[in-house]
Amino acid sequence: MKFSNVLKVFGAAALVAGLTPYRITRDEETGEKKYRALLWEATTGSQAEGEEKDLSVHLGFFSPTEKDDEEPHFFADELTVEYTKEETEEAEATEEAEQEAVVEPEEAEPAAAEAAASEEIAEETDQETAE
Repeated sequence: MKFSNVLKVFGAAALVAGLTPYRITRDEETGEKKYRALLWEATTGSQAEGEEKDLSVHLGFFSPTEKDDEEPHFFADELTVEYTKEETEEAEATEEAEQEAVVEPEEAEPAAAEAAASEEIAEETDQETAE
């Protein structure tokens, strides 16, 4: 067997492997079928009365090990939340600002009393300097 014949056999095998669908899925609700091969993907829509069938074809490499995650978190058993460093810093900053903005009623009365006392002292010193 010549080397060129070997290349032809390998080429034909690669062509068959790339064009043969390895996954066919059907959506029961919409009636949509999806065919997937290594080098292409086709989707056919349901046919209503008097309409043509919808067909869309996408070319590219579609790995068989790639998972189809259309609805990843809708039916998860556990809730997983991922935070980035920026989000946690922003949350801490807003939390600190809220704590500073909230004044306890017990703290508000002495602060008001101190403010009133300092105003009285300032008025007394103004009166003394005016006389």
